[in-house]
Amino acid sequence: MTNLEFKEIRKKNKISAVSLAKMLGVTRQTIHSYESGKIKIKKQVEKLFGILVPNENNHNTEHTKAVNAVLLALGLRDDLKVIKRDVGCARAINNPKQIIKFGRKGEADIEVVLAPRGRVLYLEVKTGSGTQNVDQINFSNYMKKVGAQYHVIHTVEEALEIVKNAER
Repeated sequence: MTNLEFKEIRKKNKISAVSLAKMLGVTRQTIHSYESGKIKIKKQVEKLFGILVPNENNHNTEHTKAVNAVLLALGLRDDLKVIKRDVGCARAINNPKQIIKFGRKGEADIEVVLAPRGRVLYLEVKTGSGTQNVDQINFSNYMKKVGAQYHVIHTVEEALEIVKNAER
């Protein structure tokens, strides 16, 4: 990734240099040095940037872009613990015949813990006319039964409003 691509993607996604610096764990000056070409963009920074910020080169789906946008918006707050929840399976590196499953069927995309009280919110991100599947409905019902909040959202604004209401 060139310094100009780095800057173009950041601006296209309306992310300030300060916000991006916070996400990547560097200073604002470092971001400006990357963008001006004064210092070379480190491979691990480029990889993390590609995960956090959707662009044509990292082939994110619309759902992944929507989840990343919510993670980004909520992750900038120091009073929230924001956790991306993944469900699926993968092959073991040392034994390709072994399948390793992770996550719980139907689990929400994002878990948010509000400080200081520890209230837990689950956010299921949907795009377009997407709806919950049976496993997601079962997970939602269980979480509500045990006192956690579960919400289906379509936008960052909905996520921010839900967190704001939960803080009351």
